[in-house]
Amino acid sequence: MQIRPLTFALPLDSLLLGIATMLGALPRLVLLIALAAGPPLRPVQLLALLVLIAWPEPARVVRAEMLRVRVQPFIEAAWASGLGPGRIWWHHALPAACQPLRTLAPLSLAGLIRLETALAFLGIGQASNAVGWGTLLATVRQDPSAWWVALAPGVALLATLLALQKVAASK
Repeated sequence: MQIRPLTFALPLDSLLLGIATMLGALPRLVLLIALAAGPPLRPVQLLALLVLIAWPEPARVVRAEMLRVRVQPFIEAAWASGLGPGRIWWHHALPAACQPLRTLAPLSLAGLIRLETALAFLGIGQASNAVGWGTLLATVRQDPSAWWVALAPGVALLATLLALQKVAASK
């Protein structure tokens, strides 16, 4: 009698989709404020926090595109030619499924810049001496009649966000 090891099937697709749905159900700014509250974060920690909040949307897009790509004729041709599943996945399916990310990436980056600026404006998550558009915009709170102080960072932020949207639209 042969003893087989006890194994468990992990529904990775369902698990990741459930986590992505759960993270997507919460407003990003509220989640970011809750996670960034406390001692000031280093830039690497803030970046990791932004990535943690931003991954569900691209993951859903790539998953949906992979479901579409896997039944395409070029994938069937790769199977018929005798290529292994790993090679088909890495060299054929995944590059085709990641094409929508060329458009989504600039829009996601614009959203992350807006979130980081909002955090800096509120004074949450970063050191008080950190320089950024949000902290520069927040200096207007000290003297609301000096509106011109916020003009340069506001215009720079607006130009960056509009440029990223233009890049996304041109893809």
